[in-house]
Amino acid sequence: MVSGEFKKQLWIVGGSLLGIIVVAFIFVILFRLNINNEVSAIQALQSQKNQSFSSAQEFAVLSDGAKIIRPYESLVSDLMPTKDAVLSVTKSLQTLGSQNGVALTTAFGQEAPANAHGVGSISFSASLNGSGSSIAQFLQAIEKNYFYIVVTSVDVASLDPAKVGKGTLTGKIFFNNNPSSNGRGIFQ
Repeated sequence: MVSGEFKKQLWIVGGSLLGIIVVAFIFVILFRLNINNEVSAIQALQSQKNQSFSSAQEFAVLSDGAKIIRPYESLVSDLMPTKDAVLSVTKSLQTLGSQNGVALTTAFGQEAPANAHGVGSISFSASLNGSGSSIAQFLQAIEKNYFYIVVTSVDVASLDPAKVGKGTLTGKIFFNNNPSSNGRGIFQ
């Protein structure tokens, strides 16, 4: 038979071994968690590095584009009316309307102040009277000839070419507060 001292020693050694195994198991689990956290951190840094590289490439492309655009800056700046000339733009629209068989009355809305580059806008609305085809031609002429006018909505009662239609047009007229003649362009 096994003596009491041997049983006691067996329990102590068995308990110690079991304790060592539990501690080793906990150590392995914590070590794996730490490795997983480190892998996640490395992946996040790698993603951030790739994003920074993409941003640097995009910046280089934009910088090259700015160099290409710079010679044309004054031309574009001069094509856009000054704030003081916006009233004459509405008169030009009325002339364009009469050339296309559309009578229009315009009214100004809110002004958006010029940004750092000197570009601002003034909202406007116009009442339209003319045949559906005349109104369509007029809208096409605006799109073709006035790149600095953005039409935000058109509401026409009848687009039938044979009938006289009424409608409203709303949009924005963009202006340049810093024409190239004063040395500061819109792309700086």
